[in-house]
Parts: sequence; C-alpha cells; structure tokens
Amino acid sequence: MLLSRFWYVFLSVAAAAATGAALLAQGIINDKATEQVTDQLQRDRVELDAMLRLEARSRLDRIGFISVDSKLGGLLRQAGHANDEKQLSGISSETKDVLRGHVARLVEAAGPGAKEADVAPDIAFALDAEGRIIAQLGPLEANPPGSSLATYPLIDRALHGYVRDDVWVYDRRIYRMAARPVLSGGEYVGAIVHGYRFDNAFAEKLSQGLGGVTLAFFYGTSVLASYAPADAAVAPPLAEVESQLTKVLTDEHFKKGERTDPYALPTQGRALYSLVTGGAALANVGYAIGRPLHLISQPQELFQNASQQQVHALPLPMLGGGALALALFGLLCVYFERDRPYKVLLKKIAEITQGERDRLLVTEWRGLYRKLTDQINQAIDKSVERAAEMAPSTKKKANLDEILGPTPATSSEPYFGFAGDAAGSVPVKPPAPGSKPGAVAPRGLPVPPKAAPVISTVSTVSSASMMGVSLAPEPDELDEDAAHFHETYVQYIATRQQCGESTEGLSYEKFEGTLIKTRDQVVAKHGAKGVRFSVYVKEGKAALKAAPLKR
Repeated sequence: MLLSRFWYVFLSVAAAAATGAALLAQGIINDKATEQVTDQLQRDRVELDAMLRLEARSRLDRIGFISVDSKLGGLLRQAGHANDEKQLSGISSETKDVLRGHVARLVEAAGPGAKEADVAPDIAFALDAEGRIIAQLGPLEANPPGSSLATYPLIDRALHGYVRDDVWVYDRRIYRMAARPVLSGGEYVGAIVHGYRFDNAFAEKLSQGLGGVTLAFFYGTSVLASYAPADAAVAPPLAEVESQLTKVLTDEHFKKGERTDPYALPTQGRALYSLVTGGAALANVGYAIGRPLHLISQPQELFQNASQQQVHALPLPMLGGGALALALFGLLCVYFERDRPYKVLLKKIAEITQGERDRLLVTEWRGLYRKLTDQINQAIDKSVERAAEMAPSTKKKANLDEILGPTPATSSEPYFGFAGDAAGSVPVKPPAPGSKPGAVAPRGLPVPPKAAPVISTVSTVSSASMMGVSLAPEPDELDEDAAHFHETYVQYIATRQQCGESTEGLSYEKFEGTLIKTRDQVVAKHGAKGVRFSVYVKEGKAALKAAPLKR
C-alpha cells in the first residue's frame, strides 16, 4: 500500500506546512502591528510638540495688542522709576484694571459662543523693566507688588525684546506660559505674561487632534490632566498608562530628556513617555501617549479578521478544484490498494465456504494481504486438526499408509538415505572408516516415486537457512536415525515453502517426535530393522512416505 501511505504522509506534511504557515503569518502580522504602533507613537510625539507650539503661538498673538497699549506702557514706565511703596501700590492698582479690561477684550474677540473660562488666562502678570510684578491676575493676587520674576528664562528673554513661551511649575501648579515685551516710546519698559493650566479639556482637545489617543500630562507620579476615549478598543485605559509612571521616572532615556521606548501595557497596548519642552522638564513634568495594539493570539483569528473584500479576492474555484482533485486521487489510491483486494479476498473466502476450494493461494497476493492469506490458511489447518481431535472415538483411525503414503512390504538391503520401492532403491555406501560417530558420508539419493520429486539435501539446507527456519543440530553430532530425521526435516520444510505452505510453529522437536512415533509403529507392524522417510509432493502439498528396512 505504498500509494496510500504516500498519500497519508503527503496529507500530514501538507497539514503541518499549513499550520506552520499560519503560525508564521501570525508572528509576521504581530511584528508588523507592533512596529506600526511604535512608529505611530513617535509621530504622535512630534505632532503633539507641534500642537503645543502652535497653541502657544496663538496665545502670544492674543496678547499682541496688549503689548503696544500706550496706557499699559506708560504705567510700566512709571513703575520702573517708582521706589516708594505707596506710589508703587497706586500704579499696581491701575495696571490691574488695565489687565482686566484686556481680558474682557480677549473674551469679546473670541466671539459670542466663547466662554470666558476657555479664553481668559488662568494667570497673568504685568512686569516692569526689572522683572518686578506690578500687577497680577489669578492665584497669589495677594502677593505684594515688587516680587520679582526676573530669574525665569522666559521673563529674561521677554524683557530683552523676545517673544517666548514656556511651561512653568508655579504655586505647585503647571502652566503653559507666554510672554511678550511691552513697548513705550520705542523702548522696552516691561513685559506682559499670561498662562493656562493643563486641564482635562485641553488634554481632550489635543487627543482629538491626534486621532483619539489616550493622553496624560503628569508631574512626577501625579497626573495633572488626562483624556482617554471610552472605547478600550480605540485607546488603552488611562489607568494602564498611569501604572507605568514609576518605571518611567527611572528610565535612562526619560532622565536625559529623551522620549522612552514604547512601554507594553497589560491590554497589549503601547505607551510612549516624554518630558515637556520648557523649564518644567527639570521637575519631571511630561506627557504620555497611549495607543492600542491588536495582536493575533490564535491562527484562526487570521480568518476572523479577514474582510469580505479579501475573501472575495481569493481564487475559490481553483482552491476548490485542487482540493477535489487531491481527494479523488487519495480515494483512488485507497480503492486500488485496499478496497479492491479486500473484495477479491472476500470472494476467495466465500469459495472456501462453498467448498469450491480448500485453501487460499498465497502466491496470488502481495504485501499485507499475503500475510493475511497465510494466517487464514494456518487457521484453516488448525481448525481441521481441532475437528479431527474432537471427533468421536468410535471413528476409524487413519491408516498409517494413508497418512504417510504406501509402505512397501519389503526393502532392499539396509542403506542410509531415502527409501522407496525395492526396485527403485539406490544403495549408498556406509560412512567412511575413521569418521566421527554418527557422521554422514556422501551418498546418492534414492529414486523417488512418480508423484514424489526428490529434493536435494544441500539445496534444501540452504533454502531452509535462507528462509529463517530453525534447524536441528548438525548430523555429524547425532546417531544415524537422528541424522536421518534431521535431513528429512530440512527437506520437508523446504518443500512446504516451495508449495507456498506456512512453516510457522513447525519446530524440529515436534517433527522428530512424530517420526519416532511413526518409526516405532512401522517396526512393530512389519518387523523391520528400521524405517527411512522420504519427502514428496501430493496434490500440491508436502507429504512424507515411510519405508521399512529388512532385518
């Protein structure tokens, strides 16, 4: 059944290859998805920095008209020359009123739908040329005028005529600050500064600008402002992004002011962390951007995630035709190597059942069916033997002549070898003098009966050896009868094999016991000196013939 076995091996290899291809595709897709999310997070960081700069620029533009206000410029010029606390307090009160008026103008300029909370700054300063606070709106309004902010890099650059923005940690809060110089009479007489806190509304605005990511601004391990879409499939949960902050603060890239590598989140998402641009970075103020990562956990998800368009693009007729052709080829192999011989075997067995034949011809079969037919033949033989043993005792016993063939009443003078009719006997010289006891000298073979072809001793020994039959000890180690029994056994085994009969279970000990029993019966019946056995073929089967030796 070579073709069928080949087919099974082919199917196994094809199944293993398909499984391997699916696992390989799963790994490739997961790697590509991870790489894509990593690249997207890097682009998100660049875009977020750009959005923060644009937002700062828009805040600077809002206060552009304030920086050239003549009244504000005059007040700041006066404050720069005022050293009396009472005089400075009066200038501060007027300056604060000017700031409130400008804030009202900011809200008005934003349009009728704008809310003051969204437009008005959370904190605003008016500084003189030395960086002293002349007026302030928002937290810490109770600070006395004259407190200096000149040490802030943002203020220093603004007082020198530059427009700048920064992120501050001020009063334990984080502000996005913008500063512009104030001109009066062609001179820089101070600066106007305003700032907005990081809040959830601002984080949501930036998140939507990035396509709906999870975004969080943090100060150390505390989250200042955050936003995460409600659908976890769109963005990872905020709690997972926050859970990595302790690790992030010890990250070497983060401590150097660089972005971190993407951190793996429990729900397979990825998050990137970076410090903000500005002075607040020294206080570990930064932001986190999180995106989902959809990995394939099982190969069958490849088919579940396939779109209808991808399914329709498959060459289904070709795939179906190929599968059908392979299936038919496999069924054809099974039919010729299993089904058809099986039907023939059933037919042959039915012929035995109907009495049309006695046995199966082993040579008609090949492979496993040859072994099967041999086993069937052995089962038939054993069944016949068992039936004979179980027959009633009143049944007439089989005549020895009928079992072993006709036994002549007389024989030629004694000789060592096969015996036939007296006329057909061929005398053989006795063993040569000086040979070992029981050794067999070379001799001729007797002329067999017409129905009994002679089997060469040398060839039968070789055949029996090649067929794997266990032989008795060598003849030169035995007495004359034992050596004869040995030769007869070898010839009988070889003849059965040539006739296609089984030799399984036919041991020399059992065979020798049968010959001894038969010899004793023949000697007792004919008063012979001994008995010689010969092998011949009877009706296509190996048979034995016993010939008595005269005294």
